[in-house]
Amino acid sequence: MDVAQSHNNATPAQPYQALSEVLQYAGSVDESIPSRYYRWQDVLDAMEAAVAQDQAKANKSSFRARVRKSASDVALLESLAEIIPDQDGLSVLRCGLATLFKMVAVRLETRATILQVFEDIPETFADAVDAALRFPSKTHIRDAVVQLGHTLDENVAELILARIWNQRPGKESETVRGCLAEIERAVKRVKQCSQAALEKTAAENLEATRRVEALIVSGATQISQIASGVTQMSQIVSRDTELQNVTKALEGLREEFREELKDRKRIEDIKARAEIVWSRQPPSPRMLEWTEAPPQQQLALSWPTPAPSPATVPIFLAFPAHPPFPLPLPSPQISRDDLLAHLDVPDHSPTEALSRVLQRSTQPRLHASGRAQLLLAGARFRAWLSAHPWESDLLLVDGHCGALGTPDKITPMSALCASLATILTDPTPGTTAAAAAPPPLVLHHFCALHLARDDPLAGPAGLLRSLLHQLLREALPPLAILPLSALPLFLDHDSDSDSPHSRTPTTPLLTPLLDLLKSLLPLLPRSRPIFLLVDSISTLETALDGWRDGAQRVVDALLDLVEEEGRPGPALRVLLVSAERSMALEMPADRRVGLRGGWFGWGRERGVERDVVEGLLFAGEERGEEGG
Repeated sequence: MDVAQSHNNATPAQPYQALSEVLQYAGSVDESIPSRYYRWQDVLDAMEAAVAQDQAKANKSSFRARVRKSASDVALLESLAEIIPDQDGLSVLRCGLATLFKMVAVRLETRATILQVFEDIPETFADAVDAALRFPSKTHIRDAVVQLGHTLDENVAELILARIWNQRPGKESETVRGCLAEIERAVKRVKQCSQAALEKTAAENLEATRRVEALIVSGATQISQIASGVTQMSQIVSRDTELQNVTKALEGLREEFREELKDRKRIEDIKARAEIVWSRQPPSPRMLEWTEAPPQQQLALSWPTPAPSPATVPIFLAFPAHPPFPLPLPSPQISRDDLLAHLDVPDHSPTEALSRVLQRSTQPRLHASGRAQLLLAGARFRAWLSAHPWESDLLLVDGHCGALGTPDKITPMSALCASLATILTDPTPGTTAAAAAPPPLVLHHFCALHLARDDPLAGPAGLLRSLLHQLLREALPPLAILPLSALPLFLDHDSDSDSPHSRTPTTPLLTPLLDLLKSLLPLLPRSRPIFLLVDSISTLETALDGWRDGAQRVVDALLDLVEEEGRPGPALRVLLVSAERSMALEMPADRRVGLRGGWFGWGRERGVERDVVEGLLFAGEERGEEGG
């Protein structure tokens, strides 16, 4: 009994505690899994229900409580049962006790088997959860853990609650073995998945370590190369600094040489003029005295002559700061291409602007106002268009239709100018206008398309540069040489004193641009009139950019060219168009037309009618031929 009492005192830990703890941990981990297909709480509930039922039965019978505490007590009782003699009615008691003790032994063996299977589940599950958290991309680990949870959920009730305390130990053992087999397979799969993930990760870590080592070696090589490159760059920077100093010195020498070259060129020009003058009239004795100079100040000049003669000898001159008589300077000359380069206008800019307006002119909004029909019906515009080829004219048209323009500043008047430029430039084949030769020269500029601060054609100066660019390209051959006295102004000025609010410091002066236009017109044939179309002239009236005074100067200069009688060169017909009403430009009343009213029916506007324009243009040419 002492041995039995010692066994009774050694109460083992309840078998479900370790599994319960790991399942509770699994439930907390499972909260982080987005999609849950099982409930760990079901397993815990089943175990707690089985324990409660077992405890209730144990409380009803002290024998049950004792035999469930220890297998040694059962063995001791079984050995005591064998002492009962097999005689009289004691044999039945002996057999009953033997059967009872065998059933208890089977249950205890089954219980030990369950505990043995459950013994490794906490550690296995902890390893699997750790592997799943470390390697979230390994979905098969999570699937194995989920499957283990399903298996436990399905079999715990069979193992603990439903079967373990029935009165059929044999059937109970068979059921337990089946459930435990499923649990063992699920546990084995979890172990395999975790082990495979760990092994694969270890291999990947080893490979990553090797790559990192290779990158470290490569990085060290690159760092060495970079250090070498930095050294070379420092040497290059040092040489570049020396080169900049040399360049500055050369710039200074070049400026000095340029000034000296200008003085020498001036002396050469004076020398050439002096030779011409002296060849016609011998110099006076006073002049000969002036030409004598001390030896240290003499300049040996060899006079270029058509043919050498004995009378031609080198003359030694000493030029004072102010010669005693004025000598004429030769007029400057420049080629057409050089002049285009000085104007610095993109070659395709006027053509692209015209194409852009023509493309937008198809919008119904630009045709809804009927401005083209109003303008063609007006007597003043018809007189401007059908004038004699040698008659100049200027007309300012106020469109009163700015609200109908597009967001990019293209208005119905812009569409009118673009259509008119196209008709005048390219008459319909087979018509009388197409047969007339030579065709007029058409220059156009759309001011509203050149309002950006960095646009080289913005403002009054941009307007003149664009018109001069088109005039040079269309009216003169590429190799033409132009004698222009106003040309040096383009080269000597770096700022626009006529426009103090100029956007860029290199904007050319309005004065030389206007002088250049006046100088070019006499070089062109009178038989080809010039049509000058300027759209959105009112955008140049703003005082924000300092354009108002410049715009008035340009308009006044064009009006002077139109009204000048006997001016050499072709006729000049200027059409200034404003989408709104021009408020700042001063213009005689007989040269101003306002287009108010009109119709607003969508689809009824026909635009500029080509046949009407060509008819008026040809009528003027016929009158010119009759007058000629």
